[in-house]
Amino acid sequence: MTARAVAAVVIASVLLAGCAGLVSRPAVDVLAGRLSVSVQGDSARSFNAAFELEGSAERGRLVLATPLGTQLARAEWSPQQVTLRSREGERSYPDLESLAGEAFGERIPLAALVDWLRGRP
Repeated sequence: MTARAVAAVVIASVLLAGCAGLVSRPAVDVLAGRLSVSVQGDSARSFNAAFELEGSAERGRLVLATPLGTQLARAEWSPQQVTLRSREGERSYPDLESLAGEAFGERIPLAALVDWLRGRP
């Protein structure tokens, strides 16, 4: 899976996390669930993964794993940068919108989605 595909899956999982259940841990809320992404076009492909989303728009973590639990990718973000780690290595971005820009060719306000998923304005 290319870095662009991994970035697209990370972004898609943040978008799809709205269907996730809320798991309460001490002082930390984690959204966990499963996602399925289907990409249409010249190189049509599909992808299934489990995910765990923790944190806020300012600072957080998203982990994608296979159905058997093997980690596929991990994205962590803070006010300073976004780091995406996958089998292909590690890539850094200044913010979530830059990660979206590379994955989709357009900047998407992903930071706002974290609050939206938690039911915050």
